[in-house]
Amino acid sequence: MLAKDPHPFDFEPRALGAGRPGPDHAAAARRVPTCVVATAPVRELAREAHAAIGVLPLVPWPRRAARDCRCSSAELRASLMPTPPGPLPHAQLQLRRAALAERLGGAVTLDRLAGDFVLFQRRRGHRHSTDDLLTAWYAVTHAPIPAPGRLLDLGSGIGSVGLAVLWRFPDATLTAIEVQPTSHCLLEANIAANGVAHRARAILGDLRDAATVADAGVSASVPAPFDLVTGSPPYFPPGTGIVSADGQRAAARFELHGDVRDYCRAARGTLADGGRFVFCFPTVQRARAEAACASAGLRVIASRDVVPRHGLPALFSLFACEAGTGRLPPPEAPLVVRAADGAHTAELAAVRRSMGLA
Repeated sequence: MLAKDPHPFDFEPRALGAGRPGPDHAAAARRVPTCVVATAPVRELAREAHAAIGVLPLVPWPRRAARDCRCSSAELRASLMPTPPGPLPHAQLQLRRAALAERLGGAVTLDRLAGDFVLFQRRRGHRHSTDDLLTAWYAVTHAPIPAPGRLLDLGSGIGSVGLAVLWRFPDATLTAIEVQPTSHCLLEANIAANGVAHRARAILGDLRDAATVADAGVSASVPAPFDLVTGSPPYFPPGTGIVSADGQRAAARFELHGDVRDYCRAARGTLADGGRFVFCFPTVQRARAEAACASAGLRVIASRDVVPRHGLPALFSLFACEAGTGRLPPPEAPLVVRAADGAHTAELAAVRRSMGLA
């Protein structure tokens, strides 16, 4: 059972936990009736969930909550106690998944991202893909040395690229910019779910907007703060296909909030000295991606085509860039995802192992 009130703690207690607006948010939060949330640990989880995703899960009884979360009462009680930094316990993740599904109006799945990192994503929305996995891996492979300390993910979506890179660099911090509200909601939830709110933050804004870039930490005093920038630009200009009625899916596929040139310009303006920008783009539009890099003052230092299955043409390409100009290097040998029989190739299996997915 969930409360959709945007200020669920802003009430005076009364019978059956119903409420009316009150002026003191903090005081009201301390007066959550026991008939709404039964135990102190559950009340604390409710506050934490509301802070993370703006929804208060009302948990009348731990046993009922455990049933809804598909875990035992003992597991639920244990998971609600204070935990060390890192991904949340299973029962807490399931509570948050249910709250997100209620807020977003559809099923939300909880999936593995990289290592012990997990990912909330809509079952019928924009979802993590091989493009994201390989972009994150290519960024890790072509990251500057020493290891980057400041990461920026442009058009972060639900965080599948930025968080995967963050997993590989446990001492780094991440700033993730996303303009689409549903994706931004999931991005914030995924940062909280993986216990990295102390070193990752999500900005709701347009990467083309100077105010958004300033919020990311780019200013006159720190003009280019990021060592590694990643991005997965949408692949298609408007008018080249059928735009989904689902706003999240449409924004992920079509250039509704910027194109590859905008991504390159934003990356160039935020790269520290020696920093790298890594992104993916359709192979059939390789020339467009290369032109976008050149116009932004970026030099492609490496690129690689990705073949979905042996015998098929390349589907998308990975690019690693740095500030400067120069001749394009020849592409690396294509990376083939699946053999002719449909099984993952040895190289793809090695990529997965390197990202903690063995």
